Amino acid sequence: MNVRKLPAITGAVLLAVAATAHADIASDLQAQVQSLQRQLDAVKAQLDAITAEIQKQKQEQQQPRPGATAPFIERKPGDALTFLVPGGGELTLYGNRIASPTENCRASRPGSTTSSEGCK
Repeated sequence: MNVRKLPAITGAVLLAVAATAHADIASDLQAQVQSLQRQLDAVKAQLDAITAEIQKQKQEQQQPRPGATAPFIERKPGDALTFLVPGGGELTLYGNRIASPTENCRASRPGSTTSSEGCK
């Protein structure tokens, strides 16, 4: 009889160990799922905070600024032809301008083939 009881006892012990191991694996998986859920909740909270910040920045950009009515380029007072440009820079133009109407005519230039009508 002992020979018949030995496989039955061995089978029962194996089933008990397997059930315990299965329970340990299930509890480990459940702990990992809970940990991942906490991490996911933290990421969602960060995403909500960033989304709120972006919406706030968009609203601030849509509001009119006090200096928005100023011209893009403004002439600087003085004799020189100097312009104030965005970013705090200056642009000064140099050169000679043609004051005489005959000098401005294309026909008065050497090598020109244009008619000189209208030029004096």
